[in-house]
This record gives sequence, structure tokens and C-alpha cells, in this order.
Amino acid sequence: ERYLKDYGWRSIKMSHQHAAAHFMYPLMEFSERYGIVVVVYYGHNIPNNPYIVDIANSFPEVKLGILHMGGGTCFDLELFSTKMAVKNNNIYLEMCYSNPVAIKQAVKAIGSEKVIYGSESSNGGHRSRFEKAGNYIELMLDSIRFAGITKVQKDEVVGDSVENLLGIDA
Repeated sequence: ERYLKDYGWRSIKMSHQHAAAHFMYPLMEFSERYGIVVVVYYGHNIPNNPYIVDIANSFPEVKLGILHMGGGTCFDLELFSTKMAVKNNNIYLEMCYSNPVAIKQAVKAIGSEKVIYGSESSNGGHRSRFEKAGNYIELMLDSIRFAGITKVQKDEVVGDSVENLLGIDA
């Protein structure tokens, strides 16, 4: 609670080790009480999908972001996550590492307001394979450029969708 009040946190990220339903319920209850967005990275792993569906269904008022569209190098998982988002209105998809075709499918299926740009360019833990962070940002923007979506949809994915999700007035 301190971080919400003192630092204005609007979201909490959970890694795949903790994205099992029995670990997530207390966090989801807390998030529901305070209106916090929960962002989940679940590790390019199909067995984790049922947990995400369970917590999304059990806490429909909590906005749930799925990093890398649930795959981010696994096209099938990205498409599966889109199907989860179609059936669960509280699921949002972040598109870092995602296939442009999967991004286009997600925008078509759930709307550009629920697809969020991400780049991981500031994630020093992975040691970007590119010399400059800006190159990596451009690579992730290329995924959106090549997705075959409209300019309005691109603008929404790159900025408006995350602002709306987090309740930020730009």
C-alpha cells in the first residue's frame, strides 16, 4: 500500500514463477481493492495459460496485462493469448517480441485499445543484442509498422492504449 500512496504505482508485474493461480489470488484481491493493473510474464509456456484464464475469470474487474502477448517468439501462444483476450474483457496484450501477423490479429480481434507497445529496451538484465537501445526500440516499432494496421491503430498501440489502461491523462 505504501508504494501506491507514496510513489503512485499503478501496476504490479508478476513473473512466470508466480503466475500460478494459488499465488495470484491474494495479489488479485489486493489489485481489485485498489484498482491496480496486474501485468504477467508467464514465460512462453503453454501450461501457464490455464492459470491466466482462471485468474482473469475469477477477477473480471482487475485489468490483466500479458507481456509478449504470451509468446513473444512463439506465434501459437500469441494467437492463443488473443483468443483468451477475446473471451476475457479484462485482458490486455503487450506486444514486445511479437510477430507482426499476431499483432494484426490481436488488433482485429480485441481492438487497438487493448494492444500495448513494449520494447524492453531498458531491461539491462537481458543485455540487448543491439549496440544502442534506440535500435531495439526501432525493431519493436517495426513489428507494428509491418503489422498492416491503420495509422490510427498504430498510434493507439504505441501510446493511447497504455495511457488508457493506467489512467494517465496525456
